[in-house]
Amino acid sequence: MSNKQNKERIVWIDWARSFCMFLVILGHCHINTQNSFITQYIYSFHMMFFFFLSGLLCKSDLRLVTIKKDIRYIILPYFTYGIILIIFSIIRERSFNWETISSQIISLFIGDDPSIGPIWFLPALFICKQIFYFIKITKSYNSIIYFILVFLSFVPTCLISKYNPNYPLFADSALCGLPFFIIGNESYILMGILRHIKLYFHLCLSGLLLYISIILCEFNGFVSLASCTTGQSIYAYFINAFVAIMSISIFCMMLNEIRLSFITITSYGTIVTLGLHGIPLTILNYYLPILLGFEVSSYPLYIAIIYSIITYYVCYICIIILDKWHYALFGLKGTLDTQNINSGWRI
Repeated sequence: MSNKQNKERIVWIDWARSFCMFLVILGHCHINTQNSFITQYIYSFHMMFFFFLSGLLCKSDLRLVTIKKDIRYIILPYFTYGIILIIFSIIRERSFNWETISSQIISLFIGDDPSIGPIWFLPALFICKQIFYFIKITKSYNSIIYFILVFLSFVPTCLISKYNPNYPLFADSALCGLPFFIIGNESYILMGILRHIKLYFHLCLSGLLLYISIILCEFNGFVSLASCTTGQSIYAYFINAFVAIMSISIFCMMLNEIRLSFITITSYGTIVTLGLHGIPLTILNYYLPILLGFEVSSYPLYIAIIYSIITYYVCYICIIILDKWHYALFGLKGTLDTQNINSGWRI
């Protein structure tokens, strides 16, 4: 990555994206029931956070070139990783069942089954962005209509969580992610202000919001943006997610002066980790215990953290390798520079 591109990166957002991606991996570990609340808490905000950060970074308008760019860097990788996961499934099952494979391919193209894995986020993000572009058009003409549409963006989540429709290309999840995307886009100035408050207030505010979000999560129960599950209360769902997002964001702002190549690269290659982390994690979850003569089962939190760190490092290596080889297929831009990686990207 060039020096110019590195200077333009917002470091706390790199921390937020990288940390949130680690939580995605951790949430997919087989954590035992004694620590099940950890998974519940992660699911209460982690994918909403990605919509929020995507909105925060979105400065584009509705144009043909923008749509083409989104297709190239969002939809194309979705199918790339989908095909890779299907091939991995064939290898894992050690059998070639055309009926099962064709069913998986159809499911990939239709995009209506969240069991496909975290790549559901990609078509959902694409649809969410296109809807936002249309909403954004009204902002320059009539701010009142724009804010009415912002308010109405919360309505689909209420309806979808109640009636549980199953739209293609995960459009239902896109509609549920839309409020977080829009609020993220509108929070750019607020985030700039929060960045400049004193460290002591950062720490106190982040801790307070974290405590509130934990209480709300425990009250509301398990939620999942992939399946549009909002728990016991739609109000607790939204408040908990936004409060947790703000807590993690403020904490990451405390790290804004710390630049690490691992954090920058994993933030840059979020889509790679999203698409590939299931493979090394599956090996650790299933094949490693079998190789060591253990039964495949759940495990304590510290094992899950170790597995997540190993998986994340494998994905980190994949990001560096794939960025040099047909990078667009994998949601990358080919902008990593070996010399800057080796020097830690410190400017």
